[in-house]
Amino acid sequence: VGIHIQQIKDLDLIQVRSVQVLQNIYSHLGRNERLGLTGRPSFDMGPFSTSKLYTICGRTLVFTPSFMDQHTFYLASDIDYIIDRFRTYIAFLNRNWNNITGRPVVVFVLRSDLIDVDSIPKNVVQTLKKIKAGYTNGVRVHMGKLEDFINTSCVASLDFVFREDDNEDVEEKLMELLQSNSDFNQMSTFLSYQNVDYRYQKRYRIKKLAQIRGAVKRSYSYSHPTNDGTVTQNILNSSNTDEQDDQVDTNVLSHIRTDGHTLSTSNRRDSLLRDKEVHDIIALLPHASSIHDQADILHYLCMNK
Repeated sequence: VGIHIQQIKDLDLIQVRSVQVLQNIYSHLGRNERLGLTGRPSFDMGPFSTSKLYTICGRTLVFTPSFMDQHTFYLASDIDYIIDRFRTYIAFLNRNWNNITGRPVVVFVLRSDLIDVDSIPKNVVQTLKKIKAGYTNGVRVHMGKLEDFINTSCVASLDFVFREDDNEDVEEKLMELLQSNSDFNQMSTFLSYQNVDYRYQKRYRIKKLAQIRGAVKRSYSYSHPTNDGTVTQNILNSSNTDEQDDQVDTNVLSHIRTDGHTLSTSNRRDSLLRDKEVHDIIALLPHASSIHDQADILHYLCMNK
């Protein structure tokens, strides 16, 4: 009988875009040039964000999951890795999709560079058969055309991008956003959009924020013994990422379990704050995920100058 699938070029009612387009759109959330607000930091989009349909200016969009973006992580070019992550992705949604209106919809894109039409890998065929049968990895699923899921899926609006006082042409701005990574076959488009040092820079920012976070509380906390076996948890909950390599190693946090008065000693001040580090810490301000993190950064600079 075979398995019937859709091609992206044949879609009319719904447009499929890379997850990086969604990141680009969300970077406009809260942006205000007159107030000096830069908008949402460019964090990775989690499974909840890429399992919805979106509307913007009368158009309906759906975005591919982050694990399929081969231009931010090279293993996304391995079909075995994608299949494994897809199963984990489905299981995660099954456990955590609670109190959300509508059902999750997941777009699984099989690019021509991933498989050979003449010899499709066995695990791909098995996975597609399970999806078509309606049961995979312990989760009940339904395979069909994207248009069939419009009435049952969770739908969110992206119209916040356009403000009433915005002087830009709406259609021109929309096309600029949607075409940033519109073609899955244009490798150069993806590569030119990505910063070469993206993974390194992000990991560096996370580690720095982990060192500084909580500086205000530590400055007035009472001195008390610390259990060396304690593991600091939930330090990166605000980063909204699935990737295990973005987790901060607990060794990074061990040296910040100190009392407030030690942070203000001259020895620590001389060793930590050099000109370059001060500049790097100030550069963290736009990437702080909350006003509390911004306060910690400013307090840290003030106490160690």
